[in-house]
Amino acid sequence: MPRPRRLALIAAGLIWLLAAACSSGDSSTATPAPSPPNEPASGTPVADARPPSVTAAAPGGDAVEMRIGSYCWSRVCADAIGIVTPVTAIAASRGSELTFGGEAFATAPAGTSFLLWAVPDAPVDAQDDWRAWRPETDPITVEVINGRAALPADLAPGTHLAALFVNFAGGGDGSYGILIDVGP
Repeated sequence: MPRPRRLALIAAGLIWLLAAACSSGDSSTATPAPSPPNEPASGTPVADARPPSVTAAAPGGDAVEMRIGSYCWSRVCADAIGIVTPVTAIAASRGSELTFGGEAFATAPAGTSFLLWAVPDAPVDAQDDWRAWRPETDPITVEVINGRAALPADLAPGTHLAALFVNFAGGGDGSYGILIDVGP
């Protein structure tokens, strides 16, 4: 077979293979949908890739699970779009003490920090069961001692965005968010 004809057949065959691959409907090369802020990328087992849960409770209230935002855990790091919270807030009074619990506090964390902001006007992202926020002001830092944090007595009434940052003794870290409705 003459060389130009053989090259033309090879080129036609390659074009046919390329066209077949592009129209096969194979989704293995499709761009995956973004993961929700609390889920790792596909292929990573959730139980192995996420830090332990954290709950928060105000005096007289039920413990509510805080939403996890950015974290590094078990060789997986994930950055959330902001501080992620449940949709509903817990109620607390100025000066009252919040208690943190859940799997993360089953053993003492290596370190924690707790920050409060006035809630921004609107979340930067939202779904049915979570909201993501980007604070617009400087935070109020509240000390956490033995899993407890006292809200400042002079904290303005209204809804506040709260973030708990936890460094775990065995390695890894996570940020957890919640909304707090502060009464007088």
